[in-house]
Amino acid sequence: MASKEPFPELAAAETSDIYEALRELRERDGNLDKILAFVTYLIKDRGESQSPFIYETLVKANCDKNGSAGTVRKLLAEMQTDGVEGTPAFYHGALRVRWPAPALLGHTD
Repeated sequence: MASKEPFPELAAAETSDIYEALRELRERDGNLDKILAFVTYLIKDRGESQSPFIYETLVKANCDKNGSAGTVRKLLAEMQTDGVEGTPAFYHGALRVRWPAPALLGHTD
């Protein structure tokens, strides 16, 4: 019977190793789905709190071409509800989602 977890190797990984993997994944485009799976696993299965690092990681993941400014708005609202202060890295990422670099849009001028 196949595992329902998209990344079954997470169960055997140390929590610190998952955080390290997130640090690396969030610096590269194209990892939105993997980041969401890792964060979901940390929160639901490991009982980790939604820390500023988690929010930074989620907003950076939404800089991906499949990311969403609407998701970033939801993250901001959730942070306010949870009393989590945004970091400079979070807000920088939020701006990148809202206003991507001209080169990403095909503009070179």
